[in-house]
Amino acid sequence: DTPLQVEADAYTFTLPAGRYIVRARALAHRVATTTVDVLPDTITGADLALAPAPSILLVDSGPWYYGSQADYFRQALDDLGYGYDELRIKHLPDDVPTASYLSAFDIVIWSSPEDSPGYVRADGAISEYLSDGGRLFLSGQDVGFWDGGPGGLGTYLRDYLKAWFISDYAPTRVLNGMDGDLFAGLVITIAGSGGADNQVSPDEIEVADLDAAAPLLTYEGGLSGGLRAGNCLDYRAIYLAFGFEAINDRGLRREVMARSLDWLVSPPPTVGLELTPASQMGLGLPGSAVTHTVRVRHTGQGGITDVVSLSLDGAS
Repeated sequence: DTPLQVEADAYTFTLPAGRYIVRARALAHRVATTTVDVLPDTITGADLALAPAPSILLVDSGPWYYGSQADYFRQALDDLGYGYDELRIKHLPDDVPTASYLSAFDIVIWSSPEDSPGYVRADGAISEYLSDGGRLFLSGQDVGFWDGGPGGLGTYLRDYLKAWFISDYAPTRVLNGMDGDLFAGLVITIAGSGGADNQVSPDEIEVADLDAAAPLLTYEGGLSGGLRAGNCLDYRAIYLAFGFEAINDRGLRREVMARSLDWLVSPPPTVGLELTPASQMGLGLPGSAVTHTVRVRHTGQGGITDVVSLSLDGAS
């Protein structure tokens, strides 16, 4: 009943007879699990194939003020079968990761329960990591307050995450996924049992650059509580203006994490067109001019030249 663990080139255990669960994990791979029946006086082998996956780093920024909530992130990653490395920021500034350290990972998941990357002076490392094409999942109820408020500590919030900080106290603890986007159909509650129940002042935010980012979640009766940045950019980022750990359902945390990771590593669209506005109505007297202004943008990132034709049909 005691888990046994080993890291080596050859994995061998001497065990009493019985049934065992064998689990193998490695960075940049999915965790593989099998069941093995060990017979007396017999050598039993088990072969496990680990499917490739993005290399993930979980940064826990809570330990330096004894506020870690990393268990909720570990649980979601373990439920999804991802291998990952961890970095605990226990001692400042020694434990704060550099951009070169972050660059070794395809995805960085950053938990800031009550602080922010700018608060621990990691804003520069995050900016450089993203400018080099990184993938970031950032969560924390005061990230916007610390890094985007008056005298904000981190310019990355505006320059890279494309977020404006609006308010330090959301009007509710219920958020709805935006239709047609990553979290469509999800209703997320960030209070009560089942989660950390630690959201004293979750932030409200707005998208600062609608060409590069889009809202993902909105508070009931309020503004945005999460966004994604990556349109026509070399990097991708998801920013939750509340603590992921407070989502009060384990299955829902797993779903949010799964959708986030899938989007972060998905290839950018090769071709794509965006028309703004999608529809428009204008009225005028007979014989007068009615002017419509539209914008067409090529959102594909495959280096492909496209030809767009516009036509106008009269109503009479």
